[in-house]
Amino acid sequence: HEQEASVALVHALASSDAARQAFVIFGGSDSEGPLATTELLSCNTDSLVFTAGPSMAESRSGCAVVPLGGSAMLVVGSSTGSTSSEVLNLSSLTFAPGPCLATRRATCAAAAGRRPASAGGGFVVVVFGGRDRRARLDSTEVLDEASPSAFQPGPRLAACRNLCAAAALGADRSRLIVVGGHDGRQPLASTEILDLETMRVSPGPKLATARFSCAVVRLDDSRILVVGGVGSTPGGFASTEILDVREMRFRPGPRLGTSRSGCAAALVPPSGSVLV
Repeated sequence: HEQEASVALVHALASSDAARQAFVIFGGSDSEGPLATTELLSCNTDSLVFTAGPSMAESRSGCAVVPLGGSAMLVVGSSTGSTSSEVLNLSSLTFAPGPCLATRRATCAAAAGRRPASAGGGFVVVVFGGRDRRARLDSTEVLDEASPSAFQPGPRLAACRNLCAAAALGADRSRLIVVGGHDGRQPLASTEILDLETMRVSPGPKLATARFSCAVVRLDDSRILVVGGVGSTPGGFASTEILDVREMRFRPGPRLGTSRSGCAAALVPPSGSVLV
């Protein structure tokens, strides 16, 4: 069941560029296999129309996408497992090679945060879990603003997490949460939190429903929305869960109109609506 979800995963992770109020759809798969193409959706016009974007150097389904500040986006991994990454310049709309991962990763998650000043400060990207050609992974890799040319090994997770999701917590974004996933035996309801000051991982609050192939989006500094996914039986979830960051507790969120697994979600500026 996990393999079926992985193959069917349309990992076109939508991410917003607030300055241009646009969305970029990266890769995914069609009937012939993984795609290298991107598509752009501009929110600056009255009519919402997708237009062709720049092509990536590598076809990527099961990739993860994370913003690098406000001017670029980093794409890592693929459905076949890749060590390469690519950086999309949002001004020129061109791709350039990014730093290589140490481990081949498919269907991984990634999130960006900031180290506190007490830990040297700076922008940090962390890639979580996924799978290589042999097994599901409990490893992480870290890209630091101080050394942006190479990923470094990060702390180990308590569980292997394939098809998980991740996001930054709080106004200072000094903690990252990795949510759910599949450990090769079962879907996970557990979460883990990486403190970017100490670079230590600790248990996070449990989801009400174990799920993988879900999406996560920051609603604001105090709330994280977990969307859809799939569990131990066939069929996606229409349920969502909201993490109250202050209480560190999940509660039920609004139901989707359609059950969805392998979906993506992003906040739409300036309205604050969520696009799934």
